Amino acid sequence: MNQNVPTIIFVCTTCRSAGEAFEPETGRSGFKFYEALKHAIDADKRFKIQPVECLSSCDKSCNVTFAAKNKWSYGFSGLDALSQTQDVIDVAKLHYETPDGVIPWFERPESIRTKSTSRTPPLPT
Repeated sequence: MNQNVPTIIFVCTTCRSAGEAFEPETGRSGFKFYEALKHAIDADKRFKIQPVECLSSCDKSCNVTFAAKNKWSYGFSGLDALSQTQDVIDVAKLHYETPDGVIPWFERPESIRTKSTSRTPPLPT
């Protein structure tokens, strides 16, 4: 386990489902997803949740990215803010627990296995 390096969960707060208005911010699916994750994670020191204004996958809302120092980063799109909060937390746990951040496909929750949109290697040190 990598207990000294938290996994950062970047959550796009501008993500919107079809037909959702851009304003108010609190009505967007992405903002609701951020709030749900923030509440579910609460004070768990393994994770930091970071709202971001865009993860550039607007046609596949909602979007999150997992990242940590010296680990691979993963982006996921097409997530449902109401039903996949726990699945995102489960993936964050997998990311945190692996020394290199690689999240084995077969260990991911089934509902988001096919929703990975990016995998980025760690920056060189």
